[in-house]
Amino acid sequence: MPELTPGEFKARMIERHRVSFELWRKCHELLEGTVPLHRDVSPPYARAIDIVFVQQFKSHGSLYFLCVHGHGEDGATILRRMLEIGFQADYLSKDVAHRDGRAIQYLAWFWLQAPVRLKADIPDVQKTWWEEKYKAHKHLILGVNGRPFRNWWGDSTIRDLASQLGLADTYDQDYRFLSQMAHCTSQGVLMERVGNSLEIRTGLLVREILVFGTRYMFSVAKQWNDVFGLLEAAPLADLAVEAVNFQFDPAQT
Repeated sequence: MPELTPGEFKARMIERHRVSFELWRKCHELLEGTVPLHRDVSPPYARAIDIVFVQQFKSHGSLYFLCVHGHGEDGATILRRMLEIGFQADYLSKDVAHRDGRAIQYLAWFWLQAPVRLKADIPDVQKTWWEEKYKAHKHLILGVNGRPFRNWWGDSTIRDLASQLGLADTYDQDYRFLSQMAHCTSQGVLMERVGNSLEIRTGLLVREILVFGTRYMFSVAKQWNDVFGLLEAAPLADLAVEAVNFQFDPAQT
């Protein structure tokens, strides 16, 4: 059997997993028009959730390019990043009374770690905002020795956040499974045998990566849109329900 060209492989992959690619497309097209829109990010929580949302949106966009070329391990690695972002967005949003406090902690660390290229030539008003917020709240990210904690959540790990959200099982099962692919273990290699050869481009887990990535995207988008209201709530909710209720046909692998 002759090897498929990249174009032929892409067409076959889309046809094979058309429903899941269509779900990804509807989600991405719904969101992409909102990303460049002006919005007030002066409140700490609004700024923090906006940063998180944009990162999630970029990751969701990359899933198409990886899945359509059969690069499942790389798609799973991005999916792991999206799961991490989802945990952090949920933690930021948890308990309305504490949202700004968590956001301030996140933003203080963000400014501390921001490279020079991001800080250069920021308008004076914005730079003053960041520096004042950092100076007022840097004690939240520094230990008694004056050194920064492990990350912006103090000494808490992503698993600690998941546990506080009641999602420890999701972390232990989903995150560990995705990490196996990210770390190139034998359990996480998505390759298929064709005769005595290994086919390195496969459709294994393409549906799952696209669908779960879209679920993670909607989770963050809902929290983001609750702040900015740039999307009509009904279409967002309808597509989220479609993603949650997606039927994985065992006949399609």
